[in-house]
Amino acid sequence: MPKIEKKQDLDNRARRNPLKILDIDLDFFLEEICYGGDARGSRRIDGEQFKPWSKDRVVFFLENNCGLSAQRKIRGAFFIEHHKLFHWMTRIRQVTGQGDLCFSIDHIDGHADLGAGGSSMEYIATQLLFLPLEQRDFLKRYGMSQDLDPGNFLLYAMACRLVKELNFIIPSGEGKDVPSILYKDYDKNSQALQLKKFTEVQMSELLEDQEHLKRLTPVGVEPAVPFRIVPYHEFRSVGDYDLIFLAKSPTFTPVESDVLIPVILEYMDMETGDGLSEE
Repeated sequence: MPKIEKKQDLDNRARRNPLKILDIDLDFFLEEICYGGDARGSRRIDGEQFKPWSKDRVVFFLENNCGLSAQRKIRGAFFIEHHKLFHWMTRIRQVTGQGDLCFSIDHIDGHADLGAGGSSMEYIATQLLFLPLEQRDFLKRYGMSQDLDPGNFLLYAMACRLVKELNFIIPSGEGKDVPSILYKDYDKNSQALQLKKFTEVQMSELLEDQEHLKRLTPVGVEPAVPFRIVPYHEFRSVGDYDLIFLAKSPTFTPVESDVLIPVILEYMDMETGDGLSEE
């Protein structure tokens, strides 16, 4: 995790609220996205089946679509596992003393990282959201016991109200792993996500059959988060990011894709910490 020790470590842009983040997962730059992998494993996927983009194609996307320039590097860090970004966001809010600090995120990834298929949804909906906001930093209370992982870290970030706006930039034909329960009013056309509080009885019904969504009224709801799914070829940014992050996600990327890491790092100023470890 980047070593952010004091307020002075953050430049004037960090006074903006929300901070604007470009969040990149290396697995985005594959011809085919790997689903069903072990987020906690160590085995790399097959580079013949999951072929990486060329370096030139990555550069074109970063400069033409994301608005980046190697001559105008933006502060950030490199993580091995993607959920380390959650640690970083909670840490920066702590050191700045801004209890309401949150982030506008362009999430460039083959996966939504919103908890599809995991047990985190149940814990968040029936326990975490019932706590006052200032008590929701479950890492302080339980360590890693609540299963924070690369596939659900944005769900936890929403639960801690770290996310002001979320854009999910997807490879062509992907982006279907956003759980229906997360959409405002369960409407995929709402252009907003909204976490909901449920009793354990209600959640049991939902886990048994998602059709119960149509008739169950949640106990309460969190503030809605504007949300868009954007195909990568339609995505355009002027590059006005405060921070950039890159995750390697080794169990969802082949060894062959590692050559793209230094290409992406050329657009990043690593002064907030080298990030080149699993710590």
